[in-house]
Amino acid sequence: MRKKFDKYWGEPEKVNKLLYIAVVLDPRHKLDFVEFMLAELYGNEKGARVAKMVKDMLLALFKNYKEKIEPKGDILKESSTQESGDMEPKNVSQMDLRRQSILAKYKRQKAQLHGDGSMLELDKYLNEMVEEYCETFDILAWWKQNHHRFPILAQIARDVLAIPISTVASESAFSTGGRILDCFRSSLTPKVVESLICTEDWLRLRPNPINVEKILKDVQKLDIEFLKITLDSSSSTT
Repeated sequence: MRKKFDKYWGEPEKVNKLLYIAVVLDPRHKLDFVEFMLAELYGNEKGARVAKMVKDMLLALFKNYKEKIEPKGDILKESSTQESGDMEPKNVSQMDLRRQSILAKYKRQKAQLHGDGSMLELDKYLNEMVEEYCETFDILAWWKQNHHRFPILAQIARDVLAIPISTVASESAFSTGGRILDCFRSSLTPKVVESLICTEDWLRLRPNPINVEKILKDVQKLDIEFLKITLDSSSSTT
């Protein structure tokens, strides 16, 4: 078990970065919490190095989703500006042209300093106050309610938070099927095997635990009653 733990969790650089991204997408924690915990667990130098890797991946992931979600929006903006430029009257004064030129230069300078505006949504999310910590907090419901505020991040959260944290569930399903359908019960049909596995899951998910002692007592009572019925039927025939 120690070897398995060291293989997947021993070095933070080897850990799947989507696990860190999932914590960032939790509005109760966000990126500051990830950076703080990495420094606490692995020290300032190593924690800062891993935190930078996580932040770089977050930015790359956000840009990738933005390009997929909003490619048509940029084209529409460009076409609308071109159309508006074509519709401008030809008798525009030199003062208006000078003003438009200055505004365009200002926008280019601002884009160089603060980016092209694609990170505003991500910055807004990371800079907002975190939600109050609660064990029953529904992350998916939060993203559903705030989808209009963070449309790109909501799409990322929908994909990342849906990834299973472990392969144990799928492997367990195959193991369960192997225990039901073995060499001694190989004649069971797939429908019967499915019914047995589903019934076992339903029994385990019962709100009240099964009382084995009570069930055994009930079975013993049924055996006694069945035995009485058998004896009575045999005596009547004789």
